[in-house]
Amino acid sequence: AALATRENIIGGIREILDRYAVDGIHFDDYFPPLGAESHNALLRDVYSTVHSYGKVFGVSPSGNISNNLANGVDVRTWLSSAGYVDYICPQIYWTDNYGSSGTETMFSDRLQAWKAMDTAGIPMYIGLALYRSGSSNTSDPGWVMSQSNLSGMLQKLRAAGCGGFVLYSYSAMLSPGSSAELNNFLAAL
Repeated sequence: AALATRENIIGGIREILDRYAVDGIHFDDYFPPLGAESHNALLRDVYSTVHSYGKVFGVSPSGNISNNLANGVDVRTWLSSAGYVDYICPQIYWTDNYGSSGTETMFSDRLQAWKAMDTAGIPMYIGLALYRSGSSNTSDPGWVMSQSNLSGMLQKLRAAGCGGFVLYSYSAMLSPGSSAELNNFLAAL
C-alpha cells in the first residue's frame, strides 16, 4: 500500500509540475502513520522528481520534534542528509512564556533544538503562529501577556541564522485580535 500511495503522490506532483508554472512543491505538517521508512522514501522520491523539473521541495513539520519522531516523521534524517528537502519550515507555535507559570522558554528551546539538528545546513524558515496572538490559552499564556511575541521571535530566528519566517494564518492578518501583535512585528522587519 505504501508503494502505491507513493506512486500516486509522485504522479500528482508530476501533473502539477507539468501543468502549472510553480516554483516548487511544499508539504504541510500532515504525515499519515506509515512510518519513517515510508516517509523517507517518499521524500527522496519527491525531492528527486521536483529537482528533475528544476524546482524546489520543502516541508513544514510540526514544531514538536519528539512528536514528529514518534510518528515516523524523521526530521533528524532530513536535516542531516542531502536529498530529502531543499528547505524546512518547522511550525514553532509557542511563546517563551509557556506553561502554567508562564516561564518556560518554549519558542527559544524549540528553535535551538531545530537548529542543532540541522547538521546538513538545510535552509530553515520558521513557522510563526500569528493566529494565536491575543488569544487566551492556559498552556501558553504568553499570547495574552505580550503583544510583541512575534517581533521577539523574529529577532531570535535571525540571530540563529534562519533564512526567514512564515506567518500562519492569512486570516489572522485581517483579525482585529492580531492587529497589535502584527503591527509590532511589521515594525521589527
